[in-house]
Amino acid sequence: STWNRQALRQDTSGGSQQTDDEWGILKFSRSVSRTRNILLASSGPLGIDYDIVVSALLLLEKRGEPFCELECSVSTQDLLGACCYASGRRSTNEPKFALDGSVLMRLCHAAGNIQAGGHLIGGEDGLVLQCINILVHSVGMDVGEAEAFL
Repeated sequence: STWNRQALRQDTSGGSQQTDDEWGILKFSRSVSRTRNILLASSGPLGIDYDIVVSALLLLEKRGEPFCELECSVSTQDLLGACCYASGRRSTNEPKFALDGSVLMRLCHAAGNIQAGGHLIGGEDGLVLQCINILVHSVGMDVGEAEAFL
């Protein structure tokens, strides 16, 4: 990759730029990579039925439950995001299970999980949903206000 994965911040004392993970960008990037690698390791001749997996993870996240009882380095929301991301991407292998994207989007909406919906859509529209999710959960806007702001 040609871009620097660490956040750049302006040094106020000397005016030079320093790399720093002050905003947690590097940590987030590593978490996303680790989570997506979990799914890659589980693909193969049987594949993954994303309709079932995403539905189950949406329910667990809505209830605030972890996806496993063991100490895990990946949260339910992170695994849900990775599943939604992977389900909407083309694969070199023929999928074993047909994906019903419209049903999954309705489930994301019913669960109030904007972030999962953004991962499922992907592209520019998915990015807009990711930004709306940040404005709703970090700034406290409602969804309508966040849409109008963007």
